[in-house]
Amino acid sequence: FANLGLLHLPFYRVLFALQMIFYALAFGGGVMQIFNIRLWFLQMPFYCCFANATSLGGFYKFVTNTQPATWTKAR
Repeated sequence: FANLGLLHLPFYRVLFALQMIFYALAFGGGVMQIFNIRLWFLQMPFYCCFANATSLGGFYKFVTNTQPATWTKAR
């Protein structure tokens, strides 16, 4: 979101375009994951974004204290 405020500068317009391309590739990787199609150039951005999103979710659970401190046995 910080790039949106800097779009009046040419350098940040280029960075914003590259960022949008990266997120478009990540979205394409997510769609391909659903259909079980493996394309490495789409999987890399998808997994990068997926890891960041799950880290954000884990941080939210930590801050709100909703994550249990003990493990539950898998069945």
